[in-house]
Amino acid sequence: MTLLTDTHPDIAAQWSLTGNPENLMHVSTFSNKKVRWTCSNATHPEWITSVVNRTANGTGCPSCSGRTAVVGMTDLSTTHPEISVLWDHAKNTRSLTEVKAGSKLLAWWICTTCGLSHETTVNKKVSRGYGCPYCSGRRVTPTRSLASRDTLVASEWDYSRNSDTPNDLVWKSTLKRWFICQENHSWQ
Repeated sequence: MTLLTDTHPDIAAQWSLTGNPENLMHVSTFSNKKVRWTCSNATHPEWITSVVNRTANGTGCPSCSGRTAVVGMTDLSTTHPEISVLWDHAKNTRSLTEVKAGSKLLAWWICTTCGLSHETTVNKKVSRGYGCPYCSGRRVTPTRSLASRDTLVASEWDYSRNSDTPNDLVWKSTLKRWFICQENHSWQ
């Protein structure tokens, strides 16, 4: 058996002495076993990956490579505190300190204007400043629906030809729907 300590002493030096039950001296270079590693940068958290992923694929510390957030340095709450206040802690399963600004993670945000929670990716919120889809009229609310804003048009809704209702459609929507006038003529 080819031992990790013999073939990759630099990687073996990052073996977590407290987080692994197995003895480093008995670990194969190409082991698929997932184990805990430590970074030479003491501020970075330990991470878990297989030995073969380190030896064959050359992966290293995810914090050093920028793949994961470093608390107090690259996490969203540190780099973008103004956006962090919008984070919906009740709906998100991850903490702000676990997420980076460039993440493609789909997250929940609370609008400071309407108070409604909506989803968008972290990177879109940070780099493009995506706002609230309810306030911008891209999503329907009880007060911004066709039914609540234009009762005359909503009263002509053709329920037999539309799969949705006037309550499901944003007022001033450009989507085509079917209507029936008082003369019983159907139109779009």
